[in-house]
Amino acid sequence: MKDSDYTSSDDLRSIDGSDNSNLEPRRRNKEFNPLTDTDLKVGQEFNDHKSSMKALKDWSIKNGYDYNSKANETRKVTVVCKVEDCPWRVHASKDQEGKMFVVKTYAGSHTCGRQFRNNKVSARWVALKYLENFRDSPSRESNSLKKAVQREHMVFISDDKASRAKNIALKIILGDEKQQFANVRRYAKAVLESNPESTYKIKKNDSIFQRMHVCFKAYKKGFLIGCRKIIGLDGCHLKSKFKG
Repeated sequence: MKDSDYTSSDDLRSIDGSDNSNLEPRRRNKEFNPLTDTDLKVGQEFNDHKSSMKALKDWSIKNGYDYNSKANETRKVTVVCKVEDCPWRVHASKDQEGKMFVVKTYAGSHTCGRQFRNNKVSARWVALKYLENFRDSPSRESNSLKKAVQREHMVFISDDKASRAKNIALKIILGDEKQQFANVRRYAKAVLESNPESTYKIKKNDSIFQRMHVCFKAYKKGFLIGCRKIIGLDGCHLKSKFKG
């Protein structure tokens, strides 16, 4: 067999005749991070439609400009400044592979001034932004939250929005109080399963919960064996939404 019957690795080329040895995988642009990125740009990539809309909202709030959506679909997004004559505009759509959202057009200059009222600052956005604050201080006043949003984000929110944001945050942290009352019987059943011979009583008025008494077996046994036969009564007042 002749040497010419063998093919050297140096002679290998792609179908189009180019050398693939120095090809690098396509580099993805870093996804927008509102904490570190000061501006959007053409070529900016997002994982999906949802993340692109979140980035636009975060950018809008951070920089103090509200916008209107001209197109908001699963394959494309177009937003313009809320001020009618301002040329600011962003258009993003799916890339050729249909995997990433890419900014295709970006007119990044605003001719309007900073907007101190922004509809993108929703009650839920505020609740999630200050969730850990409410976790540490559940009794924080709505007025304090309102001032914090104004100071830290330079945007005004109404008393009603601050109150709704607080309620949303507490609901996330503590759960739905109304639903908790609906689970009272389930709790009582769990008590009997885990502490046999315990007792409970639930008082209702027209299907509305009034009160509940629970006595664990260990408490009863300990009282009868080791305590003086004196019964003391005390009240525990509920300070939640439904009081009691």
